[in-house]
Amino acid sequence: MLSYGCKEGISHDEQFEKILCQSDPRHHHRADLRSAAVHTFICARSEQLRLAAAFCSGARLSLRSADFGLSDFCGHLAIALSIVGYLGSFLTGLFFGGTPTECVLFGTYLCSGTLLALCTLLHFKASGHACGCSGPNAMLSLFISPWFMLGYLLLTPIYWSSKKLGRHSIPQLLVGTAIPVLALFANYAVFIR
Repeated sequence: MLSYGCKEGISHDEQFEKILCQSDPRHHHRADLRSAAVHTFICARSEQLRLAAAFCSGARLSLRSADFGLSDFCGHLAIALSIVGYLGSFLTGLFFGGTPTECVLFGTYLCSGTLLALCTLLHFKASGHACGCSGPNAMLSLFISPWFMLGYLLLTPIYWSSKKLGRHSIPQLLVGTAIPVLALFANYAVFIR
């Protein structure tokens, strides 16, 4: 039986490797897909909870950073460093014997990050939070069970808060939601089928 989750004291990468190593060789491909999808979902959710807690406890710090004009710089730097990390992961998986599942996972993150950055450069601020919720839900729905489509209900508070705070328009939220779904299907078509 596979154990899913990000245990304390174990990095996401170590936990992911552990899950993949536990898979039954006879069902290697399907187990990898399920493990990768569940791991992505759980780690994305734990990251969202960590960020929510950090926001609630450090809202004053965030406002002070904005006063000095650092928020835009930090936002662009975060996007750039994310893409560098996604590119490194994707190339490592592609050229050093990564499984097709890893290539789909890394390729989806790379495409999503690149498209979000492109939208930002074109002065269309697609929602990264909607992207971060939509991608894991799409992966779980595709690889494990259509019941995970219910996870899209988690977009409700994201849409509500983004509109309430004036951070995104409805088209920006919809594009942020669509980007990882399209990236997942494109990578799936290239590496799995």
